[in-house]
Amino acid sequence: MKKFIIGLVVVLALGGIVFASIHSQGRDKGDKIYAEKAERRELAQIVKATGELQPRIQVNISAHVVGKIDKLYVQEGDLIRKGQPFLRLEEQAFLAQRDQWAAQLRSTETAVQQAQVSLADSRVKLARAQKLKAEGITTQQDLEGAQLAETSARLQLDSAREAVSQTRANLVKAQDDLTKTTIYSPLTGRVITLNAKEGEVVVSGTMNNPGS
Repeated sequence: MKKFIIGLVVVLALGGIVFASIHSQGRDKGDKIYAEKAERRELAQIVKATGELQPRIQVNISAHVVGKIDKLYVQEGDLIRKGQPFLRLEEQAFLAQRDQWAAQLRSTETAVQQAQVSLADSRVKLARAQKLKAEGITTQQDLEGAQLAETSARLQLDSAREAVSQTRANLVKAQDDLTKTTIYSPLTGRVITLNAKEGEVVVSGTMNNPGS
């Protein structure tokens, strides 16, 4: 009886050791779980790569009139602000053209005034000729001559007014061309390529100066 009890105790003891070992190994092999309070955070990710940078906006700046470059305000790689002067062309020829059309405009306006006086005079003479013809004092030929003079004076006035309009348009264009001798940057950016030098002659639309 004692041997049976001792054997049973030994078996129970071994069983307890085996169970404890298995239970301990099962806990060691399990995944570890960590718990934290949920909160908002920023995630940062760094990506390394090679490539070529392209400007978001690229503008080709070109001259709108023909002229020689008098002054370049920037060089390649320079930062330029919107509205800042980019280059200036020689202005002498454009100033002379503007002054010439301004003088021509004054001349044509004077011609209009003279034509108005001539028309008024011819109408007075026509009215007199019509009255004399009605009274039988003058001839039909004199009346027709007065009518022809009035028509000619009216046409001269129309022509003078047309000359004023055309000359004024030419003056406006000359003034506009003068303002285009200075080219301004349309945006803020950096000069990538500069295909022009001081002293070179540029043709309208052919100069290619990209900026970003």
